[in-house]
Amino acid sequence: MTYYVNTDITPFTQQYLHGTPWDDPEIYRKTSPITYVAKAKTPTLIQHGENDRRVPIPNAYELRQALEDRGVPVKWWCTKDSGTESTSRSSNAR
Repeated sequence: MTYYVNTDITPFTQQYLHGTPWDDPEIYRKTSPITYVAKAKTPTLIQHGENDRRVPIPNAYELRQALEDRGVPVKWWCTKDSGTESTSRSSNAR
């Protein structure tokens, strides 16, 4: 649900998934990475733009925290002043 209410493409999401989270919460659960994080084991690189309006940065923080809580190694690469098209070379990688 976080994605649906924070993205800049809510109409597309509603059309693509054939409903809202209130109409069909199950499709949103099925398509969310958080649903499957308990099974995650593979070291993961999360690369994200701080100003991404398509997939807002709180979604990346949520995924990172869930993976770290599960003991999955995570490399975080967040580019400042960029959105979906991460072309900026500045970052706060850690």
